[in-house]
Amino acid sequence: MEAKGAWEVARYEVDMHETLLEGELSATALRNALTESMVLHARQLCEIFLSRSAEADNVKLSDLVSESEQSEMLKELLSELERAYGDRRTSNSPCWVFNKMLLHPTTQRIDGYNYDSALNRVRPVLKKIVTEIEAKKGSFERRLRP
Repeated sequence: MEAKGAWEVARYEVDMHETLLEGELSATALRNALTESMVLHARQLCEIFLSRSAEADNVKLSDLVSESEQSEMLKELLSELERAYGDRRTSNSPCWVFNKMLLHPTTQRIDGYNYDSALNRVRPVLKKIVTEIEAKKGSFERRLRP
C-alpha cells in the first residue's frame, strides 16, 4: 500500500537532487536550496549547543567551551534555546519542524513549507550564544563571507 504523499515527497527530492547536480537552477530551486540549507545549519547549531547526541564523534558544546568555562549567561541562553527549540515529539516545535518537514522524508512534508516561524524562534538565541562563546573563546573566523 502506497503512503499518501510519498510520491510527492520523492518527486520533490529527485527534482531538487537532479536540478542541483545539473547546476541549472530555477528561481524556485535556488530559493528552496537556500531555505533548506539555512534550516539545516540552524538545526546543526541547536544540536551542537544543546549537546543532545550520545554519539561519541558528534560535536558538543563542551568540545568548544568546557563546562567550567561556561558563563552563567551562556547557561541561561542554553536554557532559553532548549525551550525555544523544543524536541522531536512536540508538534510544531522548531525541532519537530526541522526534522519532519526537511530532514526526514515523511509524508507530512509539503511543497512550499514556510520555516520562518521555527527559524525565528531559534535564530535570536543562536546569535546570542555565538556572541557569548566568541567573547569567551575568540571568533569562529567565518570564512565563507567575501
